[in-house]
Amino acid sequence: MKPRNTRLEIRMTAGAEAPVPGSASWDVHVGGPAVLLGWLETQLGLQAVETPLPDRIARLASALDQIDPPTIVRSLLRDRWSTARECLRRIDELRLGGWNGEDDG
Repeated sequence: MKPRNTRLEIRMTAGAEAPVPGSASWDVHVGGPAVLLGWLETQLGLQAVETPLPDRIARLASALDQIDPPTIVRSLLRDRWSTARECLRRIDELRLGGWNGEDDG
């Protein structure tokens, strides 16, 4: 299998060019210093690629299904996806407020 190459094209000016419709732009990064910094952070593992919201909701819904006994069984039965989305929204809000995910007693 041929190794995949990444093309990194950095311009030291502000702003970035918009992608051209129909062009092959997979693994091509064009921009200024911010693009370079973002690419380097990703390569060094300093910047995590964000998981899409639908994937996060589906994972949490599956995790909620595994809780024994289910504490929010009526909500899950009525609308599983909205329940998971609302729980996820609350978790994100708590984390933004400094919660580390552990019970504080």
